[in-house]
Amino acid sequence: MRGELVRRMRMSKAWSQSDLAKRAGLRQATVSNVERRGIARYSTALAIAGALGVSVTEITFIMTEGVTQWIQ
Repeated sequence: MRGELVRRMRMSKAWSQSDLAKRAGLRQATVSNVERRGIARYSTALAIAGALGVSVTEITFIMTEGVTQWIQ
């Protein structure tokens, strides 16, 4: 999970962590942990991506020298 990216996307919408949590059907503490630690279950990543209006791939994968790597 790309916690910093999730935080930037949330902030670009002027949402608090609580706002994102409500839209994703999660607890605020879960959103905080994702942003801080970059770790989430796939179902959590799906919920956050859906609330942000992006694909789950955008917040869970990185490109490094043309190779896609899974970020857990």
